[in-house]
Amino acid sequence: MESPISLKLSVIVPIFKAEDYLEACIESILSQGVDNMELILVDDGSPDRCPEICDRYAAADPRVVVVHKRNGGLSAARNTGIDMARGEYLAFCDSDDFIAPGTYLPAIEALDQFPDIEAVQFPITERYNTPEQFERRVPSPVTVVGGDNVFRSWQTEGDVVTGYIINKVYRRRLFDTLRFRDGIYYEDRYFETDLFPMIRAMRIIPEGGYFYNVCPGSIVNSKLTEKHVASRVVADHYLSLAIERIGGLDERLSVLKCYIYYYYLKLGRYGNRKAILAKYDLSSEEIAVPSLKDLWRVLKYSSRKGLSLFTKVRKLLSKG
Repeated sequence: MESPISLKLSVIVPIFKAEDYLEACIESILSQGVDNMELILVDDGSPDRCPEICDRYAAADPRVVVVHKRNGGLSAARNTGIDMARGEYLAFCDSDDFIAPGTYLPAIEALDQFPDIEAVQFPITERYNTPEQFERRVPSPVTVVGGDNVFRSWQTEGDVVTGYIINKVYRRRLFDTLRFRDGIYYEDRYFETDLFPMIRAMRIIPEGGYFYNVCPGSIVNSKLTEKHVASRVVADHYLSLAIERIGGLDERLSVLKCYIYYYYLKLGRYGNRKAILAKYDLSSEEIAVPSLKDLWRVLKYSSRKGLSLFTKVRKLLSKG
């Protein structure tokens, strides 16, 4: 059997209903100046012109690899790409986003130069082309050493590590056993909770950029359903256990406990909370009622956000 070709970078793009954005996404990746790479386009059963667009690029550029599969969701599509990837380094891009010129090469150079660096993060512009557009960029390179410190930086509001999978390049070994969870929303929160403590050192660089779009059909803009709310409870509970284990994030843990309980109370709109959580393998007995100490920490953590959350929890509690 022929051995796999050694490549420097694999970029995985899961694709579903993105025909208006896909060509710009693909072009932005192929124009990065990385010849020794593969672009893995995972057509997740998209019903529009996306499969045709993917095949056209594959026929024109040998770096493009396409797989057409039955629709299984974002996590399954990403996992398919991970299983196929042959690159020394690995990156993700969503099909409605795009990469700024000169982004991947500086990240690859940092990984080549520093053997202990296992992930490189580049700037991200959130919600581009909207009034809420916001850029996250460091003025000069920063290295966060130690998986617990990478995790804490992610969970410290305003710190350098951003809570995105997509604005980073990783060493492939991090994905030897790690995969995205199927069948639940907020899959990135699960993944980051598992991934970040594994990273021995992360380099944050000012070069390049990822432009993150929020489409009308995204979870952020969708009407909340039982699955949305239950997934939020389960994902945040999973994150809270990691925060307790790693330590040093008391204020963040208090805020999270209040949000978990708030969304747990909201589950009452959809039926029996205990039965709903059981479908996601979480017992309602594991959901802690926030203490007065937690609520006080929330108010100290952010007066505006804390007061808003405090009011929401109190209102739901008054309804039983």
